[in-house]
Amino acid sequence: MIRFLALFALLLAGGPAFAQSGSAAAALEAARRAGTVAAYDRFLARHGKSPLARTAREERERLRRASAPAPVAPIRPEPPARNGSYQ
Repeated sequence: MIRFLALFALLLAGGPAFAQSGSAAAALEAARRAGTVAAYDRFLARHGKSPLARTAREERERLRRASAPAPVAPIRPEPPARNGSYQ
């Protein structure tokens, strides 16, 4: 009886497409909680055609940029003193 009611509620809510987008929403929320590029990659591997995929890609890219190391300026040696030795 419970299965019937769950199926009936699913059909009233828009059918399997609604259920899939609901699971995609839960998966996206899980990726957000994890806060890693790998979590977003897993979401996109499973739900890449979901309406939420674009949002996930944007959030993944934002996270990737924020976690990228800043470029480091090269360290230049001190020029030699006029007499040819370092100070």
